Amino acid sequence: MKRIFSPVIRNRRDLARYLLLATASAIGTALLVDVAQQLIFFTDWETAIRSWVVTILVASVIALPLLGSLGYAHLNLWRAQVQLELLSRTDDLTGLPNRRAVLSAFQRHNERDTALVLIDVDHFKRINDTHGHGVGDATLQQLAGVLVEELDGLGLVGRVGGEEFAFVAWKQSSAALAQRLDRLARRLSTRPFLIDGITVPVTVSAGVALCQGRDFDTVYQEADHALYGAKNAGRNQVRLAGPASVIRSHG
Repeated sequence: MKRIFSPVIRNRRDLARYLLLATASAIGTALLVDVAQQLIFFTDWETAIRSWVVTILVASVIALPLLGSLGYAHLNLWRAQVQLELLSRTDDLTGLPNRRAVLSAFQRHNERDTALVLIDVDHFKRINDTHGHGVGDATLQQLAGVLVEELDGLGLVGRVGGEEFAFVAWKQSSAALAQRLDRLARRLSTRPFLIDGITVPVTVSAGVALCQGRDFDTVYQEADHALYGAKNAGRNQVRLAGPASVIRSHG
């Protein structure tokens, strides 16, 4: 009965399976009652069979719409839950995964060859002060697209707040990761954004920390420390957590 009144319906196949099972159960129950009645008040087989046919038809006509409505309600409820979960993990401005999604990806892939990269827009306040917050928001949106293009296939890119983005890279060698981050930095430094007719130069600084099975807060602090090391050293560069660990510098 739980499968009928509290079904798990996540797609149209589940819905069709539910309708078939629930309708068959409804018809079977109605037919069972009718069979019992005919056996108690039996007159002749022709009357009994006619009654059973009518019962099957009536039960089908009544059950299908009701069970269909119930099934669709459960399907729509599941879709709403999925959408709500997606929204809770999505950054409103850029459409990228948010901090919560980044943390989840980190926890799923926290191995020795996983790295956390924090990426921050250089002099972002200057963009807002010079051109306004609308241009600043558009800059973040365009940058989100570039990050996805350049880092696609290596892991998950998200926005963790303000002008700061995070990238969880898994199953990548340090050399391969450094190469992709270098390519990203070069692209940004040589191809300014064009927003509403305004040319907006954009560079980024990044800090990289290897996860090595450690907790998120520890790795995040290391990546953040490396990021600010890149900022203090002149910006437009990528630093690996640790002493004197410049991966690439374009400053």
